Amino acid sequence: MSDIPQLRIDGVDDPEICAAVEAGARRTWLQRVRDRREQKIRHHTVQFLLLATSATAMGMVNLAPTPAVHLAGNLIGICGQPLWLWSTWKSGEWGICILALVFGALYAAGALTHFIH
Repeated sequence: MSDIPQLRIDGVDDPEICAAVEAGARRTWLQRVRDRREQKIRHHTVQFLLLATSATAMGMVNLAPTPAVHLAGNLIGICGQPLWLWSTWKSGEWGICILALVFGALYAAGALTHFIH
């Protein structure tokens, strides 16, 4: 017999069955680790895109030297709103979620105003 401890399951003496159960538990643990890593990557990607679209849009809208830049800033702001909505919905921040809807409407109004003129 080897010195490696074997998994014991009550009422099951077959080492192959015990090994299969242990392997399944190990796969489940590895899948949870992979899932957590994927969630972190997704979270950091969304946070980076939120920062990039929001800062760019605010800068272009507030410091626009021409109407075309102002329009582009509003369009970039609109592109970032789905990220805000998803992020705030997932975290349960309903106040910021409503604010994201308001900002989306304001970006749309600004884009429409500059598109018409």
